[in-house]
Amino acid sequence: MKSVIIAIVIFALVIGCAFFITFHFQSFTEKMLHKLDSLPNNMEDLEKTEEKELQEDVEDIAALWDEEFQRMVYIVGYSLVNRADSAINTMYTAVCTGNHEDYAINRREAMDALRRLQELQGMRLSAVL
Repeated sequence: MKSVIIAIVIFALVIGCAFFITFHFQSFTEKMLHKLDSLPNNMEDLEKTEEKELQEDVEDIAALWDEEFQRMVYIVGYSLVNRADSAINTMYTAVCTGNHEDYAINRREAMDALRRLQELQGMRLSAVL
C-alpha cells in the first residue's frame, strides 16, 4: 500500500512539474510575442520611430531572450530554439547597424518561430489532434 501511495505522489509531482514548465514557457513566449508585436512592422512606422527608442526596445527583447535562452533549450531542445535565436540576434544587429530591411525580415521571422514553438509545446487539445 505504501508503494502505491508513493507512486501516486511521484506521478503527481511529475505531472505538476510538467504543467508548471509548460505554463512558464507559454507565458514567456506570449510576453516575447507581445514585445515583438509592439515594434514597428512596416517601413512607414519604422521611419517615424526614433532610432534610439527602437534600439532600446530591441535591446530589451534581446536581453529578455538571453535570460531565458538556457531554460528554453532544456525545455524544447536547441534545434527548435535555434531559428528564433538567430532571428532575434540578427534583428538586434540590424537595428544597431541601421539596416531596416533586415530588421523587418527578422522581426517577422522571430515572431513566426516563437508562434511555432508555442504551438509545438502547448498543452492544447488542438495541438495534440
